[in-house]
Amino acid sequence: MGDENVKLGWNQLNLASGDLDKVAQDLARDLKGIKAELAGFGEPWGGDEIGMLIGVTHQVVSGFAFDQLEGILGDLTAHSEAAHHVARTARDNEEGGGQLFSQVGNDVEAV
Repeated sequence: MGDENVKLGWNQLNLASGDLDKVAQDLARDLKGIKAELAGFGEPWGGDEIGMLIGVTHQVVSGFAFDQLEGILGDLTAHSEAAHHVARTARDNEEGGGQLFSQVGNDVEAV
């Protein structure tokens, strides 16, 4: 499996960056929806000691989970932007290299 060659062009990188961006947008939308749904429940656990223990635990766990998911969202967005920039650079290098070789070929023919 490690001996397989992989051909990765700028177009595939650009498509991958778009896919990552879509995943990030979907995650952001779902996180927003989940937060809104949870906020709609209010604090149904009550004000007694057990209810307060449940409420605090819920806040800590959900806060941690949302922090982690928002970190993942930030990473996805950053990776999408990085892949897009790499794809653009690769495309520019490919086009520039082709023009350079054409120019060198024309200069050689002129000699």
